Amino acid sequence: MNLLLGGLITLVVTALVQIFVIPRVQRYNRRVERWEKEITELANLLEEDLPRALKTLSYAVISLDVNRTLKKEWTAEGPMLRSLS
Repeated sequence: MNLLLGGLITLVVTALVQIFVIPRVQRYNRRVERWEKEITELANLLEEDLPRALKTLSYAVISLDVNRTLKKEWTAEGPMLRSLS
């Protein structure tokens, strides 16, 4: 009788673990893996893509500054046209 009762208890506990505990652990592990993947992608973005974007931005700012300077030079206010008058 004790052997049968022990086997039944073991079966019930195993079923409860399979139904409740294992899905929670798997869900937790998937969440941790997603978080690690997102952190890796963020590090990649900061190390590779951000410097490239900052360099592009600096080129655009320099180009804008040069364009403003040239525009100022070629207006009636600028010294080039004033010297031609």
